[in-house]
Amino acid sequence: MKTLIATFALGLASMSANAIEFVNSDGSALSQICIAAVESDKVLDAVSGQEMKRIACNDMSLEDFIATYRATETVEPQKAVAFENANSTVEARLCIAAATSNEAYTQELSRIGRSINTATVACNGESLVDFAKSFNKTFNG
Repeated sequence: MKTLIATFALGLASMSANAIEFVNSDGSALSQICIAAVESDKVLDAVSGQEMKRIACNDMSLEDFIATYRATETVEPQKAVAFENANSTVEARLCIAAATSNEAYTQELSRIGRSINTATVACNGESLVDFAKSFNKTFNG
């Protein structure tokens, strides 16, 4: 079964101990929201409460992402990836969980509570395993 997931990547590179430069590496609107929300409160006025809950940046809620990166003083480069379950399917949830972490994948399989043939799950046109490994190098599902 084909599953469509909108995937958004956002690269972060640190400039100094007190500043992070955010780069919207894929040009997506969701990545731009993640960046703009960290840099200013203005974007939050344009995002509804329901949209706030749907947007995830670097496997964090938008709210947590803002709290983390507004207060950071890191010099380590960071990479952020935001996933959106564009078609609200069980398979899409499984794809997102697999790309996030092995733990999230295991939890999602348990949450599904029914038999699913993961070999037939497609994530943005890729096999579940290939999709997961492109974001989660330690994927072992």
